[in-house]
Amino acid sequence: MTHIVRSLLLSYFLLLGAVCAQQPASRNSEPASEAEPATPQGQGSPTRHDVIVVTATKTETNIVNIPLSIQLVTQDQIEQKQYNNPNIGEIVRDVPGVSVGHGNRNIPNWIHLRGTGYFIGRTLYMVDELPLAEPMVSIAVNPANVGSTEVLLGPSSSLYGANASGGVVNVRSLSGRQKTGLTLGAGYGTFGTWRPQVAAGKALGNWDLFGSYNLDKSGGYRNTDLATGLYLMRNNYPSYLNSVTIDNQRYTNHYSYQRVGYRNRDSGVGFTAGLHLFDEDLYGGRQNAYSTGTRAIGTGSFFAPVSSLGLLTARFGYQSRRGDSQNTRGLLAVANSAIAGRYVFTPIDASRSYVYDPTITQRPHSTYTRLPLDVQMDIHAIRGNTLTVGGQYLVDQSRSFTFSADRSSTLAQTKYGIGQTALYFQDQYSFLDEKATLIVGVRRDWWRYHDIYDTGSTNRTPPDVSKGATTYRGGFKYQLTDAVGLRTSAGTAFWPGAATWFFQNLSTGNTWREANPNLKPERTRMADFGADYVSPGRRTRFTATGYWGRITDAMSYVYDQHPTLPGVQIIRTSNSDEVSIKGLELGLQQQIWGDLGGYANYTLNRSEITKSAKNKGHQLRNAPDNVGNAGLQYVSVRRRYGMTISARASDSRYYDDENTQLRYFRMRGYLSLGTKLWKTFRFGGQDVDFSLGIDNLTNTKYDGEFIYNAPGRFVEVRATYHFGL
Repeated sequence: MTHIVRSLLLSYFLLLGAVCAQQPASRNSEPASEAEPATPQGQGSPTRHDVIVVTATKTETNIVNIPLSIQLVTQDQIEQKQYNNPNIGEIVRDVPGVSVGHGNRNIPNWIHLRGTGYFIGRTLYMVDELPLAEPMVSIAVNPANVGSTEVLLGPSSSLYGANASGGVVNVRSLSGRQKTGLTLGAGYGTFGTWRPQVAAGKALGNWDLFGSYNLDKSGGYRNTDLATGLYLMRNNYPSYLNSVTIDNQRYTNHYSYQRVGYRNRDSGVGFTAGLHLFDEDLYGGRQNAYSTGTRAIGTGSFFAPVSSLGLLTARFGYQSRRGDSQNTRGLLAVANSAIAGRYVFTPIDASRSYVYDPTITQRPHSTYTRLPLDVQMDIHAIRGNTLTVGGQYLVDQSRSFTFSADRSSTLAQTKYGIGQTALYFQDQYSFLDEKATLIVGVRRDWWRYHDIYDTGSTNRTPPDVSKGATTYRGGFKYQLTDAVGLRTSAGTAFWPGAATWFFQNLSTGNTWREANPNLKPERTRMADFGADYVSPGRRTRFTATGYWGRITDAMSYVYDQHPTLPGVQIIRTSNSDEVSIKGLELGLQQQIWGDLGGYANYTLNRSEITKSAKNKGHQLRNAPDNVGNAGLQYVSVRRRYGMTISARASDSRYYDDENTQLRYFRMRGYLSLGTKLWKTFRFGGQDVDFSLGIDNLTNTKYDGEFIYNAPGRFVEVRATYHFGL
């Protein structure tokens, strides 16, 4: 599969390059305006005249002046995609340096950046510049409520704190100024999927208002089939037979979003406040197996000029993840005479079989909340210079309970808090008539796990655990001409690890844990060098970035089978590994003729474990060697219709650092196609959009994220009515 992926992508690059070399500019084409939207993600760098403001340096900056590797996905590009699973991962899956793994419908498509692999600890998810407590919270954001998404590649802890080893994915919520009027829409797709939508936005002088509701309801599919469970059981992983979905996983997901903004045009004082809310009801595909829950992401900001000194910005928010589920006895070995109508997984021998027992055994309940506060001051005392000083404070609370089947008793309970404090400093300086930009930054983080109570541990009230880390980042960019720019950057990052790894000794259920309070924060350092080219007339855009990095004190967790209890695994964690990372990111965008354009992106990556007690020489988990995508786009503004066709490909990757040579641990490479067609009609002075979208056009069968099977072809037809307000 490796050579197929590489050959297809390189062939597309050569074809697109040949076209742009031979194709003259269309006589009907016009120069883009000064307010031209951002360049499609990963498809070259904009010119010095494009007006694209991003927050990748923690201040609003023209993207041309940023000496860091950043890609931007705009609202228009988001709407041109077809989503099988509507979440943040789908938005950024076509960006160079990004690898996205398929999950099921109610978990995110995990985002892996620059070969760092582990999405939980090495990719930072943010909404409106506020860090999310965990990737699972990101489900609350429906792509229909996203104004744009920024992908900042490379270690970024000096800007944003923990987990930014491979980079940052920052979602910027939609506002009433970006999308005005009333929108009513409905879509129907494969698996009996209904997706109605209502949204309203309005700008009223200094004020802007927006609100929306989206429903995603589906008959679902068998997310983990019996063949998967049996395969793993017969290869010494019997506990995964419990994950088999006997029936389709039906679900009903509700999304709502509200936002209000104000900005005084005279004084510059303003504020924003918004809330993303998600509610789920998921039938797990087995009798008595279900989960319900909510996710909430609240974001707000206050900003005000301070005399002629600069700009004061305060960001604040609220995040919550609440879940309830119901566990069954599941896998059970019984005599064939005692099956009594139970679902039979597989015979063991002539007299016994593994069956599914739907008896309810436990009812887990968990909550996680975060209160973030970030205050910064941007000082513009020197012309061309922005000095940023600030601080951040995060308050996290985690609560999890496991109740008996009748809720009469508590079988297990874990509670802890995390207090995180940080101070940061950054200086950004433009000189040589803004052709050169220099940025340097440093940050110090402190955090403490406190008020710990864990019934599963030997010591139910272990002592507090305190840690700290200092991180740096710097970059330089020089615009040789209006067409060519060179840039380089280097930085460090840290990942503190999962809280429970420090204190939890768990010896119940199918998965046991051993605590390690001496874990050190994992450290990542990386440097890159890139070049951007934009042709006169902006018809061709090309970007290339090489990067080199290393992860030290890498946190490795190992699943070992219990020596005497079949089906029980023990998780042990340590700072035992080191990882070498190197790669090359290429992006090309070409306006081929008139309204027809094409793009191709390719990431060549090698993430190798160079130090480990048992995994030296292995590929880092979730870090494929080759990832890429390519496509054609035809968008006629005058005729009001368009079409996109795209291909994305991934080399094989492993789920574990042991590089287990089994399916569902070694996810095989694949090539998948998608397309979307749309047309806008005018009725009674209002616009009506009709679209047809197909994800996985060729119904390619490929492994998903671990045991989750990719669902196959997904087709959706949609109609949307727009009213002016």
